[in-house]
Parts: sequence; structure tokens; C-alpha cells
Amino acid sequence: MPPTVVLVIEVTLLVFAAAAAVAALVQARAAVEARRDAQTAKEESERARDEAVALAREAVEESKRQTEELRRSNELKERALPKDEVRWTIRHLTKSRWEIVNEGTVDIPSARVVGAGRSPGLIRPEESQARPVPRGDGLAFIAFGVSGPDPVMRIEYHNPITGEDEHLERAIR
Repeated sequence: MPPTVVLVIEVTLLVFAAAAAVAALVQARAAVEARRDAQTAKEESERARDEAVALAREAVEESKRQTEELRRSNELKERALPKDEVRWTIRHLTKSRWEIVNEGTVDIPSARVVGAGRSPGLIRPEESQARPVPRGDGLAFIAFGVSGPDPVMRIEYHNPITGEDEHLERAIR
């Protein structure tokens, strides 16, 4: 083989070897860049994980705090609720018509105006039978001779708080 052919073949092999070296160098550089990017991504991922854990802990603490505040608020509401009580008031409706109204905090299961207390004959109930009297409702009655001494009416009712039958006498003025 002539020496020029050998030289051409050697030069060609040298060019291919140089090209291969350049390609290897480019791939190595790409691999280093990829590794750097992967390391950066890993660090950012770990940072995001740590922030997420911290935020989750804060959320749990806030939730515990709000739960405790809600519990305290409910306790205060319970204490602020009015205690059960029976309370009657008398309301004037017309010239001789009056009503005794349940303004307590409980419904009365059974009540009726039974007439006059210390004023016999001056009070006449509109209903003769006992009936339930829910809060805000009342029992009407007629009061005669209101111009003289204060007529006193009498109501009998079942007190749901004590479980006892009770009565109340009250002047209508």
C-alpha cells in the first residue's frame, strides 16, 4: 500500500477519533449539567418538603387553637343561657279582659285560671279546662269591678322544672 493511502487512512481515523472525543466530551458535559440540575431539583424538593411539613404543623397548631377557642366559646354560651324558670306576667287586653302570659323559659304542660284569689267573684276565666301554655302564650280572663280594690287572680299550673303542681295569686294591676 502506498504511503499516501496509509496516511489518508490514519488521518481519517484520527479525525474520527477526535470527533468521538468531542462527542464524548459533549456527552460528559451534558451528564454533568444533568447531574447539577438533578441535585438542584433534589434540594428544591427537600426545601419544599420541609416548608410543607412546617405549614402542616402550623395548620395543626392553628386547628388545635381554634378547637380550644370553640370549646371555651361553647362553655361561655352554656353559662350565659338563662336558667329554666317559670315566670308569669299579666297583660291588659281590653276594658275588662286580661291575660296571664307565660314569659318564662319553659313551656307549661298544663295551666288554667281558676278564678279569684282574695277577690271572690271578680275574676272569671275564659277557659274552664287546663291546657298547655307554651312560652309567649297566655290564658285570658275577665276581671269585674276593677275600679275597687285590686282584684287578685289565681292560676294553677304544673311546673315542669320541679314536677309539682303549683298555684300563683297575683293582683292584676
